[in-house]
Amino acid sequence: DKGGILMWPILIVGIVAILLGLIRLANLITRSKASDQIMARINDMAARNEWADAREFCSSRSGRVPTCSMLDGVMEHIGSTQEILETSLAEGIMRQQPKLTKFLPTLSVLAAIAPLLGLLGTVTGMINTFQVITTVGTGDPRMMSGGISEALLTTQFGLMVAVPIMLLHHFLQRRVDRISFDMEERGYSLIVTIMKSGGPVEA
Repeated sequence: DKGGILMWPILIVGIVAILLGLIRLANLITRSKASDQIMARINDMAARNEWADAREFCSSRSGRVPTCSMLDGVMEHIGSTQEILETSLAEGIMRQQPKLTKFLPTLSVLAAIAPLLGLLGTVTGMINTFQVITTVGTGDPRMMSGGISEALLTTQFGLMVAVPIMLLHHFLQRRVDRISFDMEERGYSLIVTIMKSGGPVEA
């Protein structure tokens, strides 16, 4: 209340950012665990040269697991040249990027909005202070302190909200980068397995 009405929008920004961050974190952790389990199953099928079963297994989960969707695209071109397999892998990874980075741009925007709202509160508080000075002069410090307090509190609160959001955004972005690298590594591993099992055909 001492910070003025702009404290509430800053608080809302913080709550929304936390909810989006937790949803995205839970989603990324789930996808990472599913990726490990699925890759182990596919490697087991590949060792027995059961490519039809491996592709059917992956296709049924491609909508929920990015790695499986990417691998399904690679297995679709079994028998093609290595170049075609690698192109399919790159396309599959690019298609998964928007799903992995979902909400991250929003978090970045919220991290920028919070301190701006604090700055707006600072300007509002200083305006109120000068209005008091214009009306009653500088004889009563307590009347001026309200506007100054509002200015400082909104700035402080805006920064307190923005810093954790920025850290959360950085953490999630790093996790997305790790998942993307993991997808690429698994994809090339699958390509090597495919090439060893049958080799390419003439394009």
